[in-house]
Amino acid sequence: MIVFSKPLMRLFGSAFEAGWLVLTLGTLGQLVNAGVGSVGYLLLMSGNQVRLIRVQVIMAVFMVAATVGLVRPFGIAGVALAAALTNALSNYLCLRQVRAALGLSPYNRTYLRLFGPCLASLAVTAGLRLFTRSLGLHPEWLWIGVALAASYASFCGFALLGDWTMTTK
Repeated sequence: MIVFSKPLMRLFGSAFEAGWLVLTLGTLGQLVNAGVGSVGYLLLMSGNQVRLIRVQVIMAVFMVAATVGLVRPFGIAGVALAAALTNALSNYLCLRQVRAALGLSPYNRTYLRLFGPCLASLAVTAGLRLFTRSLGLHPEWLWIGVALAASYASFCGFALLGDWTMTTK
């Protein structure tokens, strides 16, 4: 989404291409959301809804303040940045509340094994983006699909390779 943000937005028409930064910022916020997991729901389902509501009230005030502060200098990108920051900070605060209330953490050292496959996936995607841009290959939607498939294949391949090397030691 981030690497191919301009061509993705261009699929909806040339007027939408200017929204690539908004797509990128929103994707970064959702990346944090996916990385942290369902901590808000965990608080809610474990009877800690007061902690969740407290975080949500704080984040609502933060969102309004950040939007007011960022919309004038940055326009729609400022609003997207405020939303991404609110999303990331909200997830972080909920994660802290889960640790404090339940003593749970979704992370351990085994997650570091995903660093290599993530880098490989990013390298493949960025490489394909540079390749398609330098040669001006069309249709763009086809190359976005190729990059998506190659990115998943490289991630899965490196993840499985890492698991295989861990089990053969």
